[in-house]
Amino acid sequence: MSSSLILSLSAKLSSVRKLALRYQTLGMFSSSSSTTTNPYLMYGTTIYGNPEEDLHVRSDIHYFDPVKENEVIVRDKTLPMEFRKECVLGGMSHGWVVFKARSDDKKDKVLYISDYYTPCGSKSNPKTIPLHPMGQQPGRPAQYLNITNVAMTCSPDQSNDFAVAVNCLGPVINFFRPGGKHKYSGSVHFTTPLQHFNQSKVMYSKRDEKFYTTSVNGQFLVYYDAFFEEDMTGSEVHELRFINHPELAQSEWEILDSCSKTVHLVESPSGQRFLIKWYAQNHQPGKKITFLCRGTKRFMVFREEEETRVMSYTEDIGDLCIFLGNSEPFCVKASSFPGLNPNSIYFAGDGFGVYDIATRKPRSFRPKSPAAFSRASPAFHWIPPILSSKLSPRKLALRCQTLRTFSSTTTTTNPNLFYRVSCCGEKGDVESPGVMTQLHMFDPAKEEHIIVGDMPFPKELVESSLVGSSHGWGVILWGHRSLLITDFCNPLSFKSKPKFIPLLLRPDLIGCQAELVSGVAMSSSPDEEEEDYLVAVKFTGRVVSIYKPSDTKAALHYILPHNVFDHFEPSKLMYSKRDQRFYMVSSGGHHLWSWDGLESTRPEFHELRFHNLPQFSCSELQLLDSCHRTHHLVESPSGQRFLVKWYVQSIKALGFSCGGTKRFMVFREEEDMNMCYTEDIGDLCIFLGDNEPFCVKASLFPGLNPNSIYFIGEAYGEGYGVYNIATRTPRSFKPKPTSSGQGFMIRLWAPHWLPPFPL
Repeated sequence: MSSSLILSLSAKLSSVRKLALRYQTLGMFSSSSSTTTNPYLMYGTTIYGNPEEDLHVRSDIHYFDPVKENEVIVRDKTLPMEFRKECVLGGMSHGWVVFKARSDDKKDKVLYISDYYTPCGSKSNPKTIPLHPMGQQPGRPAQYLNITNVAMTCSPDQSNDFAVAVNCLGPVINFFRPGGKHKYSGSVHFTTPLQHFNQSKVMYSKRDEKFYTTSVNGQFLVYYDAFFEEDMTGSEVHELRFINHPELAQSEWEILDSCSKTVHLVESPSGQRFLIKWYAQNHQPGKKITFLCRGTKRFMVFREEEETRVMSYTEDIGDLCIFLGNSEPFCVKASSFPGLNPNSIYFAGDGFGVYDIATRKPRSFRPKSPAAFSRASPAFHWIPPILSSKLSPRKLALRCQTLRTFSSTTTTTNPNLFYRVSCCGEKGDVESPGVMTQLHMFDPAKEEHIIVGDMPFPKELVESSLVGSSHGWGVILWGHRSLLITDFCNPLSFKSKPKFIPLLLRPDLIGCQAELVSGVAMSSSPDEEEEDYLVAVKFTGRVVSIYKPSDTKAALHYILPHNVFDHFEPSKLMYSKRDQRFYMVSSGGHHLWSWDGLESTRPEFHELRFHNLPQFSCSELQLLDSCHRTHHLVESPSGQRFLVKWYVQSIKALGFSCGGTKRFMVFREEEDMNMCYTEDIGDLCIFLGDNEPFCVKASLFPGLNPNSIYFIGEAYGEGYGVYNIATRTPRSFKPKPTSSGQGFMIRLWAPHWLPPFPL
């Protein structure tokens, strides 16, 4: 069998362009659900007004949220002029829809892409970008112009240099590059070498920057380079080999044989690829399509084995969930969106529901307002999580190219340990204004040192001490009662001009109490442009101060009751995003204080109840009794809280040795302040030190150990290391040696962990 090559794709793409593409296509799957939308199913549009007569036409776009299983409506969105003509939706990728609309001369339909259906897109001015007409030769069958699905290298919001692949009902696939230099406005069309590709899906792989499409039965795979130039070459075809097939009974085979089968290729955020076979029986003719998924009988999932083209049947894809429908298939981590079911497939088309891969059972959606879905149109599209930040593509690319040392597979830096500021001059120059300084960091994922410099030492920090940090912002004491926060230790802002935000004076306390701080916390980072953010500082003694930097008169100093504060040793603070309160743990760990900010007049007191405690031998109890104990409350990205007890023995040698740490005990918060002992926190890792405690997903930062605690401290012999919660064993860091000539250390700057920073 042979097919003619109409126009073909470039075999070579410069490394510079590929590198830029890698950075520009980052960001669809954020590490934190707080910075993205949930995945949504776009299923209908309500239009107000007459599109043919009215100048301004409003519309409501209806989504289904699979996390909450309820309707979400974006109201009063302007209907673009291109959608007022006779148009047909062809598919969706990255939340951008590809559609054909009747041209003004009514002779042909013009192809567009638009962010009209993107939930984070502009309401008043949705973007619409025209594409070159699809390739057409005399005598070509009409079905070659009927679109089955589309894929894109990235969202046009992320880069102007993107490519669009449009698959047709026939052996033709079209490619468009609106920002390219091709004589046809970056448009080529290509006849696939296999005629069995008439209903296949197309997918873009970020891992190797190619478009993929499978044969209708899934046995063959064709791929194409993502971009093309004047000189074009062909595609490549590979035969897939399937292993570990499930054993089917005769009755099961008969059901699957009666189904229509579609094949979908999807890639996980980490680059793992899966091939899914979807078996569905047609619904009874004449019956209205509903959210019932009676038509779907089974999914079969095959995992690609190490890029060998060997596909192994599996019923376990871990924490992942896959989204299949009329849009380009995509995959997310279920734990990043609490409410999604892991090891599942969310599907829309042949019914609407979620399929448990392990039990092989589909479940129909049960929306809270089912009447709303009676307006659903047959064009259903899944929309992947969309970043809500407005960082421009140019800034994103620039940051990725100049700060690769701190980058990870997500759009954030790795967590880093800031442990030293040194000056590069003579010893007498230490803490002199303008002396060149360097930040010394430790990357726990790579276990290596990073040095960031050079930066003149700001005059605001002379004779100062760094006493804690939150969200990467340090809290600085200097002078008699002065207090400020700064991003000087943030590696992303170190070489630019650091920000300094003064707070009101420290409380006037007896002795040196206001010179010592045991904990700090912030409601949010000042970089998030929230004017009402709060800063809480726990001083030695009975005072907790809460400041509102945007209000030069807003500060409260809480004096805790003497009869209970005798039991509070130096305590840490934590801000809960879940319930928007500051928390502090008692030294015994059985009580909490909480404040809701400046509005509350009195703090609230909470009693904790512990259960499922571990059993200890007499020698273990003696060891723990000989240790110094601290307590830390930490909240995961999903809002789950843990209380951590840290037991250390004093030792002489510190540095990067963690010989003093003997054990951590972790308690998971259940309902009504019940704390349950656990040795399994899943994919999470906790960071403890002189910073506000924080928690990240280990899988989002390759190299971090899940179910672990990263710790740092110098006061009681804690040392520097990582603790495996399951095996109850600490391990000291083994950083790579740094170069000589690091200068002299700035005194009174406590080491602390820096959380991931968005790039």
